[in-house]
Amino acid sequence: MPVALASLVAEAKSLIDESLQDYITTADWQRYVDSAIDELWRLFQGNNPDAVTTSAAFTSSPFTIPANRGLRFVQKDPGTNQFRNLQPVSIGSAQHQDGYYRIGDALHLTPGQAGNFALFYVRTPQSYASAATNLDAILEPFREFIEVRAALKGASKRDIAKPELRDRVAQLYEEIRDAITCEQGLPDQIVDVYAYDYRSRGWLP
Repeated sequence: MPVALASLVAEAKSLIDESLQDYITTADWQRYVDSAIDELWRLFQGNNPDAVTTSAAFTSSPFTIPANRGLRFVQKDPGTNQFRNLQPVSIGSAQHQDGYYRIGDALHLTPGQAGNFALFYVRTPQSYASAATNLDAILEPFREFIEVRAALKGASKRDIAKPELRDRVAQLYEEIRDAITCEQGLPDQIVDVYAYDYRSRGWLP
């Protein structure tokens, strides 16, 4: 069953007894949930990028790059035995090397290439509290992280101490990171999530 983003906001509010108060605006709560979604997405991007990678097919350039969190590679003849990855090249060397280059939001193939191609990129989350109704399905098992992280931001806004929430979100961070890496058989990694202080092993407000 899809997780409604409104329910994430409601749970975050209840964690700091904000349910019946209007001290924090709806727009603020949406931003807090959006920020928590973004942090969780960065965990996937840094520890298991394949899980959040998708592709877009094209046959000619320039090709408009879809909304993304980072380009990974370009393939020629995807899905066939002849597939190969193209190399990124500089604009200056584009006339002399077989590959691709980027200008703004457009991807260009070097001259002389023809056939079928695919761009593989890290997609953006499908849903945000301010623009959609449901949480991205891949994040659903980790909804508690979003709720607790958003609640911490609300607590900071109200200038109230919630050490138990700070401890819980740090614990969830480690559990989620381990789940993402171990389930995929990947080496343990540390991803640079901007709100986490690794020296103190604590979350910043």
